[in-house]
Amino acid sequence: MLALQKFAVPGGGEALSRMYLGNPLLAHVDGRMLALRLIYWGTARSYIFVPLAILAGAAVYWRDRALALGITICLPWLGLSLLAVSPGGGGLHGYYSAPLMFGFFWPLLLTRLPGAVVGKPRIRLLRLQGIMAVVSTFLFVLIGTLALLVGQGSVAQWAPWSQVMPPSPARIAATERFLSSFSASPYFDHLIFDDGVASLLMGRLREGQYRFLLVFSDAEISQAAGFVRFVDEDHAARDTEAQLMAHFPVCQPVNGTALEQCER
Repeated sequence: MLALQKFAVPGGGEALSRMYLGNPLLAHVDGRMLALRLIYWGTARSYIFVPLAILAGAAVYWRDRALALGITICLPWLGLSLLAVSPGGGGLHGYYSAPLMFGFFWPLLLTRLPGAVVGKPRIRLLRLQGIMAVVSTFLFVLIGTLALLVGQGSVAQWAPWSQVMPPSPARIAATERFLSSFSASPYFDHLIFDDGVASLLMGRLREGQYRFLLVFSDAEISQAAGFVRFVDEDHAARDTEAQLMAHFPVCQPVNGTALEQCER
């Protein structure tokens, strides 16, 4: 996918260095960074790694090379994620963990392949898949609930289950109404936007109204009359957003939405 983006997406070929390898190459990698990432994986992402450990244990116990392949196919992505410069990629947030789904559902996939096992071996694989699913679901809820109770970390990092359901239809409609009317006003051209809001306004923004991870130039910030964002959006630009908010400290929530309009 990264290779496809490199050669097929106009202006979008820097994801490998921007999200993973860094620039200069791997300059961000040190022992402390790797240790903290592994600790995070073992806690906040235990619902991913404990099931994969169960799969690895079963492969060793049964001496099953086909099962071991399920772990092997995950290793390149895990290695790249371990070294990632981006907190989102390294923390396996959201879709950054999607390639690991192949390993997670590997026992089930083995039962569906042409010439797949039948009889007791097939039942064994289905039971293994069931155990992995139950353990993952339990940890998915437990870790997030405990973290929220003690107030550690953000909702999206520790309790992604709390954001599984989409916003209510009323909130979606209110957000669309506001952005539609707002983009038609002369004031719209003098604003800058965060990643989430900009994603809903693609095709209506001029150059300089949106920058990835909020990396606006000093000139763009000084020329902007205001900043529109999703409140409490969890993203890799939280530190940059805090600096940006120093320029736009007066914020007003938009009724019926999760949006906030901030001015100087």
